[in-house]
Amino acid sequence: MRDRILVCLYVAILALPVVAMRAHIKDHSLDGFIAIPSPKAPTLAAIRSEQYQHEVTTWFEASRGFRNWSIWIDNTILYQLFRETKYGSRISIGHDGMLFERDDINYFNRSAKELPTQAQVDALADRIAGLQARLQRDGRALVPMFVPSKTTFYRDKVPALWTRDLGDPRPGTELVYHALKRALDARAVVYVDAIDMIMTSKEPRDLLWGSGARHWSNYVGCLAVGQALVRYSKLTGKPAIDYPCVPRVKRAKRTHSDFDLFRLVNAWGVPRDRLGRDVDHRPPATPTADRPNAMFISGSFGWVMMGDGELSGRFGTLYIDYYNSTVHSATQPSLSADPKTERWREVFLTQDLYVVELNESYVTSSDYFVVPALDAMADALR
Repeated sequence: MRDRILVCLYVAILALPVVAMRAHIKDHSLDGFIAIPSPKAPTLAAIRSEQYQHEVTTWFEASRGFRNWSIWIDNTILYQLFRETKYGSRISIGHDGMLFERDDINYFNRSAKELPTQAQVDALADRIAGLQARLQRDGRALVPMFVPSKTTFYRDKVPALWTRDLGDPRPGTELVYHALKRALDARAVVYVDAIDMIMTSKEPRDLLWGSGARHWSNYVGCLAVGQALVRYSKLTGKPAIDYPCVPRVKRAKRTHSDFDLFRLVNAWGVPRDRLGRDVDHRPPATPTADRPNAMFISGSFGWVMMGDGELSGRFGTLYIDYYNSTVHSATQPSLSADPKTERWREVFLTQDLYVVELNESYVTSSDYFVVPALDAMADALR
């Protein structure tokens, strides 16, 4: 009798996810999860190649009932017992609860042979110098901006367990950041060194970058945009644009951008920073007609800067060329970053200011997204 009860209980537990899925019982929320669409109708070719079976399995594993509850429970047990995230997670927990994105940890531990050669660095610098000079002749500006890895800013929070013995300075610092700075200086390129800006700041570190944040704070985003505008005036000879950055720190909702990495932990009992770091902008004195239109050719740090630019009221239309894949604006429809289209020419070739993100964690890639964006613009402007 006892064995029968155990068997029935076991079968009930196995059937529970399917029953919950079929009954559409509400699951727990899960941050960072993208829903998997239902598999298409099977075809003989898809069945023979096992593509259909793979799609069904992937869909079922992502859609089974109580899946999210099980992930939260699993993540919570792992965190509470070992202060770790699940193997393969994009989030790593450092000292004092500091959260890091896996790409920054990988960059921190890249050896010299995994980083760009001097020839690759020089080629990127040549592209930047050439396009900056070309746009300057038209009274416009291209401003490259160095963006730090979180492991650079919070190096003391990176556990030794995650650290390869690669010496000091780290190879990435010397062969990416310093090498590219030297190359740009040799070509007299005007740029923003936001790495130096944030590393030498006298402000509290916590104001500049939250422990649970993937990106620097909105306050630093404001400072970075202000520095880009200083270079814009230098390159174009146009009057300086007043861009004050007054920090506003107060308790914020869980959805605030300063908690994006925290949300991705998806576990109970994880202590979190509760402060959002925002900016107060006083109304601009700049006449509307003199406000520059701008584009951020960037990854996700560009969203922080574009958002601040919108709030400042000191720009015309703002765009972000997101990883040179899609282009977005607060006031215009999005478009594909396809140089073959007329819409691309209308947007990409008409801005007053272009801010190009040189993120030290990603500029190491041989297919860094900035390269094709600069090449397409240079070709179109010939």
